[in-house]
Amino acid sequence: MKRIVLLSVILFSTLANAQINFEEGYIISTSNEKSTVFIKNVEWKDNPVSFEYRMGENGEITTGTLNSVKEFGINGDSRYVNTTVNIDKSSDNTSQLSYNKNPEFQKETLFLKVLIDSKASLYSYEEGNLTRFFYKTENNPIEPLVFKNYKITNFQAGKNEQYKQQLYNTLKCESISLDDVENLEYQKSELLKFFIKYNECENSELVNFEANKSTYIFHLSIRPGVNSASASLENKLDKNRDVTFDNETNFRLGLEAEVILPFNKGKWAVLFEPTYQSYKSQKIVDGQNIEIDYRSIEFPLGVRHYFFLTDKSKLFLNASYVIDANLSSTIIYESDIDLEIKSSSNAAVGFGYNYNNKVSLEFRYQSPRGLLVDYNFYRTQYSSISLILGYSLF
Repeated sequence: MKRIVLLSVILFSTLANAQINFEEGYIISTSNEKSTVFIKNVEWKDNPVSFEYRMGENGEITTGTLNSVKEFGINGDSRYVNTTVNIDKSSDNTSQLSYNKNPEFQKETLFLKVLIDSKASLYSYEEGNLTRFFYKTENNPIEPLVFKNYKITNFQAGKNEQYKQQLYNTLKCESISLDDVENLEYQKSELLKFFIKYNECENSELVNFEANKSTYIFHLSIRPGVNSASASLENKLDKNRDVTFDNETNFRLGLEAEVILPFNKGKWAVLFEPTYQSYKSQKIVDGQNIEIDYRSIEFPLGVRHYFFLTDKSKLFLNASYVIDANLSSTIIYESDIDLEIKSSSNAAVGFGYNYNNKVSLEFRYQSPRGLLVDYNFYRTQYSSISLILGYSLF
């Protein structure tokens, strides 16, 4: 089984590396030469420090960097500009806030993502959990919109919202009120609306690079299937009483909620799949009839990665952490010993095929989980492989 899982990982890693989608765009070199190129579009979540492109559709792959490219863009999709700016990378995590209210600027050269290109332009920078916004007007170069979470005391936090004053001072128009600025959150969706409103008020031509971006997509699927499962019981006091139950095939039924994430061309998703499963077997050891009756609701929470073959056809690989809630399950041991099952968590990996976001078929392996975690003198292992048919309700 471990070999199957390893080969599956190698196969899908190979497919992932083979997935190179180059789209028409442009680059402007640091010597101000503009060229039409084909750029590998991965819909970066974090702002890139480099990217791959070809001079022709089948040309040699070249890496563009901050040292060689002044600006690049993918037609109708995105645009990045090479800019040296002050950026505050102070943590926004509550446990890591500083007592300094002022931004702790450091000068860096970055590829800033253009969100709005107009008389007043909006830019963003993302790195992990860090998000910072920048803006530019006709009379001012690109500068940071200042926002910072900080500590007032060990039990009280504050916010430096200087960006509101910056925008109120520089982006004045009859349709922009004081309330518009005071109620403005330091979030991409809110800032986008504000900059669109200002530029429309100024009758300025506007390019909104976020207008056609993918958003979170939700799928709900019913997932019947079959499990092939086995279990074993080890008596730590007497090895002669160890039990290895037979491999049994049983029905399983799950309901999967999947959220497609809005980056990397919809290749990543998070999933949650409550599933009913059962396993029942018996074994005679030294004349004693040993029975296991195990039923539970599994709660796998995981991530999935898609590998597109065509517009309607794709492979996928997922990994999950599985929390198990047993349903009055027992192991009857030596006729007079009734062991109540209480199971541990475990991991699961699966790979499969999806057609037209409607029908899917998945092979899944679950690592062994313990069933008698409350007992000191017994050790159990339960593992399964599953063949799962999925049908998307929406």
